[in-house]
Amino acid sequence: MSIQFNGVNLYTIAQACEFDPPLHARILNLGGDWLVLFGKKLAFTDDADLVGILYETGQTAPVAFSSKTAAADFLDQHAQRFASVSC
Repeated sequence: MSIQFNGVNLYTIAQACEFDPPLHARILNLGGDWLVLFGKKLAFTDDADLVGILYETGQTAPVAFSSKTAAADFLDQHAQRFASVSC
């Protein structure tokens, strides 16, 4: 059973890293929070390209970083497991 937030699947970093082919990770500011979104393509041109959003086990909402730098620092240790990482 997948966890969803507003109809979008939520994935831990470990789950997102398991996709084959690798996903693209994008850091976006949504409503003042910096979120990490995962997609099938480098550019998320429509909803079909969006796979999910980062969350932590035990939570019911996406991880909201306080800054783009904080999100990038978190993703940096996992960057090689994604097709790309962008802001």
